[in-house]
Amino acid sequence: MIWQHTNITVLRPLWAWALLVLFTLLLAQACNNNGGTEDVDPLAEGDRRFIRQGETTREYLLQVPDNYIVTELAPLILNLHGYGGNAEDYREYVGGETGLQLLADQREFFIAYPQAYMQEGKGDRYWQPGDNGKQDIALNDIYYIEQLLADIQAEYNIDEEQVFALGFSNGGMMAYSLGCNRGDVFAAVGGMATTMIPEECNKNHTPSIIAFHGADDSVLPYEGNVAWQAVPDVMEFWVDHNGLSTQDLQSTTYDEGAVRHDVYTGENASVELYTIQGGGHVWFSKNIDGRSPNEILWDFLEDIRL
Repeated sequence: MIWQHTNITVLRPLWAWALLVLFTLLLAQACNNNGGTEDVDPLAEGDRRFIRQGETTREYLLQVPDNYIVTELAPLILNLHGYGGNAEDYREYVGGETGLQLLADQREFFIAYPQAYMQEGKGDRYWQPGDNGKQDIALNDIYYIEQLLADIQAEYNIDEEQVFALGFSNGGMMAYSLGCNRGDVFAAVGGMATTMIPEECNKNHTPSIIAFHGADDSVLPYEGNVAWQAVPDVMEFWVDHNGLSTQDLQSTTYDEGAVRHDVYTGENASVELYTIQGGGHVWFSKNIDGRSPNEILWDFLEDIRL
């Protein structure tokens, strides 16, 4: 199975157009993305959690590391599924088949898999980047994520300086939005096979960024199109936002040129991009210079703190 497919934010006009195109581009791939089960809620019992507000109930999965010690602080990663997906199928693939959960047990960090909301009449779950200011878990995904974090922190000893957001495709767009709007909460954000919906970000917060993208991604093209920002443009935005410079760039190639690793490092933040030649719209799992992408992700995150 391969996965394809205050400063209140004011979204620019591209958002409305981009969301419309998101439906048309990714709807055809939704069944592949979640094994054809997008109309059910196969969340596992035991690690299935609920956030309730009025008549609205939202869900997420929580993976507690095997060797969790209640008296010790532990990092937390939120990992958000793509358009049309669900938390359980995404966890099964990214956490199980690509080995992220085994890594979490070995390196002792939590993983939460939030589930996007199925808006009435829409037919598919999807994340809505941007903070519209509404304190409603059905209408504001930023607010929902805040409630989810509070729910986890009320029960577990989470290191508040090591909370991270990652995502695939539309989930990565949401992760970028969390960094943009809540960079005082998320020390780093990023994802795989994703781009960013332009928005006005809080300039006081500079989350570190890590991204993986295939040069042959046909869903969210590396060089962008009329609907989606090019990946290099997203990196340029974060380099500028985080007070870095293009002169900070260091590039390395791995695996006989199959992967290029671009790194911008400053005093308060880093921005890193792995460009995979021939790579498509997937959560990458093939080793890069002897390490899995999941290992690379955690090696990047583990030393980052607010």
